[in-house]
Amino acid sequence: DVFGKMFQQGYIFRGRKPVHWSPSSRTALAEAELEYPEGHISKSIYVGFKVTKPSAALAEYASEDLRVAIWTTTPWTMPANMAVAVNPALDYSIVNHAKTGRLIVATDLVEALAKTLEIED
Repeated sequence: DVFGKMFQQGYIFRGRKPVHWSPSSRTALAEAELEYPEGHISKSIYVGFKVTKPSAALAEYASEDLRVAIWTTTPWTMPANMAVAVNPALDYSIVNHAKTGRLIVATDLVEALAKTLEIED
């Protein structure tokens, strides 16, 4: 009875899917990632999203080659991505290297990213 009333009032409908969340990696999971066989390792990619509309706080650092570093295990979603979210509780750095160009990276992750990308200096 309650379910029927909720449906009639438009609270229940098809069109949105749940977002599965991984507490250990603190990221959203694709449905395909939920039922992998034992020992499966997800492929992931690192991408630099170009900063096209810098915020006021970022404006003085912005240039044509500034990008935001992201990591994902769902590379097939890249064409649909429209924005990058940042965490206001974290500190970010702009790092520059010939291999990557200028990247905005969470400060605590700069060394780990350099190691992953095999950047020595």
